[in-house]
Amino acid sequence: MRRGKELRRHWMMASVAGHAAYFGWPRACLREDCQVDEQNYAWRLADSKALKHVPLGCLDHRRLGFHYINAGHVPPMVIRQGGVVLELTEGGMVMGVLADATYKRGYLQFEKGDILVCYTDGITEAMDINGNQYARERLVDTVRREGNACSKHIVETVLADVDRFSRGGLHNDDCVILILKVL
Repeated sequence: MRRGKELRRHWMMASVAGHAAYFGWPRACLREDCQVDEQNYAWRLADSKALKHVPLGCLDHRRLGFHYINAGHVPPMVIRQGGVVLELTEGGMVMGVLADATYKRGYLQFEKGDILVCYTDGITEAMDINGNQYARERLVDTVRREGNACSKHIVETVLADVDRFSRGGLHNDDCVILILKVL
């Protein structure tokens, strides 16, 4: 992401009742189960028994800012150039548990060199044949090691590493990752 003219870009990752995750625009991800007020980051669930684990984000290209809400999903993280890892935990519980649940919006000011990492638990909970998990630490190490490469290469490297690690393992779940680099 570079500082630019376009003001804002919304995105989200949704995992509905433990099924495959989805990246895209909020209205497309939530479909008929939920109404989204994208300007105010407010969600209202319709009658639905499906639980939704959702991080929703808004990139502010002009100010290099990031507004986000995490609804029970694995917290996205930002890896700073100096190695500091920030977890983006603001939000609330999984959607669909309480009809009147509220969600707190978080904000992060990006710095040059930041790497935003959004991922599903299928990555960190992938297991090898001995039952060891891939874990967040290995994900962070892999992203740091590949940090000078383009986002696409980082995504491909992480997914290949998870695949090698978990081959023959006990746990198989969806593995979805989004990498955004601040240039």
